Amino acid sequence: MTIVPATHQDIPQILTVLDRAFQQSHPHYDPHFNRDWYSSDEAKVYLLEVLSDGNSVILVAKEGETTLGCSVGFLYDSAKFRTVKEFELDMLGVDPSVQSQGVGTQLLQATEQWAKDHGYHKISITAYWKNVSALRFYKKNGYEEIDISVEKTL
Repeated sequence: MTIVPATHQDIPQILTVLDRAFQQSHPHYDPHFNRDWYSSDEAKVYLLEVLSDGNSVILVAKEGETTLGCSVGFLYDSAKFRTVKEFELDMLGVDPSVQSQGVGTQLLQATEQWAKDHGYHKISITAYWKNVSALRFYKKNGYEEIDISVEKTL
């Protein structure tokens, strides 16, 4: 397996992997999850914008020509009021067929290294608080819970 920066040609496989990875979990944790987002033009445009932004990265884990997983991240918007440059890991997704085989850990480590190499001092990711397996994964990799988001349907 290799982990490399994504190119425009990787976007269709990235969206397929993210769709497969998140369709199983996200609707369970978020009743408002848009099941069609990963097949939308909006998702393609979003990833193209990330690819073109120098403060952002998409890394893909590949076995040959097959994308096994990816990470998507960028400069944390709230970094303006923080004392260090912070990287936000927006998405980390691994195809369900290869989950629990180290792909996610290797992607996370490669993303952390990319962030360090680009002058970031902190990295954060948001996970659903009911997603116990994701929280366990991040804690196993040295992440700590620092806040909680709350929302209300109006």
